[in-house]
Amino acid sequence: MFRISALILLSLILFTGCATTSSQNGDPFEQRELLRNSEDVLEGLFANKKDRFFRTLLPYAKAVVIFPELVKAAFIAGGRYGDGVAAVRNPETGKWGPPAFIRSAQASGGLQAGIQKAEVVLLMMSNKSVKGLFKTKFDLGTGPEIALGPVGLSRGINLRDILNKKDIYAYTSLKGLFAGFSWKGNVVRPDAKANETFYGRPVSHGTILLNRGVKPPKAALSFSKNMDKIAPIPKKPKS
Repeated sequence: MFRISALILLSLILFTGCATTSSQNGDPFEQRELLRNSEDVLEGLFANKKDRFFRTLLPYAKAVVIFPELVKAAFIAGGRYGDGVAAVRNPETGKWGPPAFIRSAQASGGLQAGIQKAEVVLLMMSNKSVKGLFKTKFDLGTGPEIALGPVGLSRGINLRDILNKKDIYAYTSLKGLFAGFSWKGNVVRPDAKANETFYGRPVSHGTILLNRGVKPPKAALSFSKNMDKIAPIPKKPKS
């Protein structure tokens, strides 16, 4: 009994320590590296010419959330955690705004063991899903309707129907011992410390996403520029 309790305590300590390190010891390099990794994940998905679904949907996304590495570690008890970035498209110009840093956490329980890593990209297709990004706590397991990709597009499917079908289209790439991917209890929060470190002053999450009064660093400008290149102003959906 003592041995099991000790293992549970060790698992929770490791989870808590890993989940708070980057926030407590923010470094501009860490944020720049996170942006580069996020771009790599997005470009990798877009470069996959076999996946017409992602390449077709991306230009119509109102916002994107990218987690280059969500880690799920557990022995008896644990959770999934990771750092990511979010960006919102200007509805008038179609241009992408500066990145805001976010964190994801998801507790888990029951008998389980192993380590799982996942690359996750969320395409926010509805106003409802975009509004969730401005909350101090956005639970992906409740509210927004999430569809998992990839799903192939066929000639018999109307693109307009697809755009209006789900709030979020999610792409995940899993590596590890855990099977499947659940959104239940997966909460996304702003990373205030990372945003302050990167932008050089305290700045609200919403201010960044709306690009109001923010002076983006070079890395942020580069990220937005690359987003405009990968996902330019959308064309009119074909009926």
